[in-house]
Amino acid sequence: MNGTYTTGSVCEELDSSVGSIRQRVLRQVNPVYFYKSQLPGMPDTKFKSGWVSGGLCPFHDDTRPTSFRINLDHGGYKCHACGASGDMVKFLMEFKGVNFLTAKRILLRREDS
Repeated sequence: MNGTYTTGSVCEELDSSVGSIRQRVLRQVNPVYFYKSQLPGMPDTKFKSGWVSGGLCPFHDDTRPTSFRINLDHGGYKCHACGASGDMVKFLMEFKGVNFLTAKRILLRREDS
């Protein structure tokens, strides 16, 4: 016995399932509307690459409004000051302090399911 409860293949299968669910959720959510609802002060003007200034980073005591960027094409975010980065699911998990299932429900606007 190696001290684990599952085999590697079971863990890989679970990771694959969560990744698949995550991708299906992200395809159904418009990044512009999502980030506008979470960060009302976010500017509308995006650069050619899809990135826009997201204002102050919500994950640390930021003083530079240009350090936090959001990609309105694919929904990713990146703070160049603290290194926070991810997709809309991870944003909600970190910003609201919720788990994956709750973040999925919020993104799909089915908080009661």
